[in-house]
Amino acid sequence: MKIKIILTIFFASTGGMIYGYDFGIINSALLFINHDIPMTRSQISLLGGSVFFGSAFAILLAGFVADFLGRKKAILFTSFIFILSLSLALVIDSYYELLVSRLLQGISVGFISVLVPLYLTETMPKEIRGRAVTAFQLFLTFGILTANYVGLCLSGDGNWRGMFLIGVIPGLIIFFGGFFIEESPYWLFKKNRCFEAQQTILKLNLKHLDESSLTQEIGDGKSSFTETFSKKYSKHMLLVTVIIIFFQLTGINSILEYSSLIFKNTGAETNQLAVLSSSIMSTFLFGGSVIAFIIADKIERKTIVYITNIIMALVLIFIGVLFLLFSETPLKAYVLLLLLIFYISAFAIGIGSYSWVMFSELIPSKIRTYGLPMMLFLNSMVSFITTSIFLPIADTIGYAGVFILCGLFTSIYAYIVYRYVPKITDKSLSEIEEDISSGVVY
Repeated sequence: MKIKIILTIFFASTGGMIYGYDFGIINSALLFINHDIPMTRSQISLLGGSVFFGSAFAILLAGFVADFLGRKKAILFTSFIFILSLSLALVIDSYYELLVSRLLQGISVGFISVLVPLYLTETMPKEIRGRAVTAFQLFLTFGILTANYVGLCLSGDGNWRGMFLIGVIPGLIIFFGGFFIEESPYWLFKKNRCFEAQQTILKLNLKHLDESSLTQEIGDGKSSFTETFSKKYSKHMLLVTVIIIFFQLTGINSILEYSSLIFKNTGAETNQLAVLSSSIMSTFLFGGSVIAFIIADKIERKTIVYITNIIMALVLIFIGVLFLLFSETPLKAYVLLLLLIFYISAFAIGIGSYSWVMFSELIPSKIRTYGLPMMLFLNSMVSFITTSIFLPIADTIGYAGVFILCGLFTSIYAYIVYRYVPKITDKSLSEIEEDISSGVVY
């Protein structure tokens, strides 16, 4: 049984790796694509944000796809799209073809960003649910780490096509591994396949689930799109909406996507040195995610997120001061790297690892099929906007202004978590739903 659960977490969480690789590889590739496909500063920024634009609309459909095909088949379908989208790198020879490829990649990671957290939330025992969903973020950061080191290895000859194509490997892993995972008992129960749901509950040791508890959490099994907007769930949806917006306003996605360009403009002397700096950052991102995975379900997640957000806010403000007071030199680049290591480590241990858990847990089971995709659609759209305007804003108010603003937004995020998010570790989904409804947060 333990092996079954471990394999389920591994194959599902590999979806996080294809998300992270797709997100991370553009950071290195952008330094070399210009050699073959000339791009303006605005086109580069649009290309960076396009993956989030594509994912946003895929996310809107993810709930319907997950309900129509089932969680398992939907994951298989998504991995196929991802493999196809990266394979297009073999034939791309214009900016618009590259943009289409990135949009398709965005569609695949949009599906996966909904399907995997949804699947793991519904198939894991409550005692390890936090760790299981955190594994998605762990694999995501491993994908970013892999992408950065692949970029570093291929930066010598600027082989950006190879950088994209290597991402097919994790896509194949999740595609073939997807045949061996169990279907969600929640979905089976919704489809009136109660015997199969009971068998899955036994296979995955879901002791907290039985037919009566499923009936209580899901109701009649007929999720209503309009019910997602009902007054009964307004607190839940408003809370998730606010934390998603401020999650993106921390600047994390823009910093990760454009870190090589930021280092290059700060004083890094070569492209390879800029990519190396980004690779070091991604190493600490992965290391922080490992720590988060180890302590998940052992320490209250709300407390971890609150403390690490405060650390992130302070570091961002220090970075803003660094840009404000010091000119571009190699020393400044090294100091920036040190500060970003602190920032990225705090992010990985806190919201980077637990946001996916929070998004899934704070939305009630009855509306999760539609509510989670809606919230992740918002997440992608805000991310698309922030990454698309990051470089133009930096050109207008400077990196100092951008980082100080992100620091202020991160401070607000810390307060929101402290004041409005309930304790969620080792609680059933129905208990979390009741805490939000009644206003119990401490």
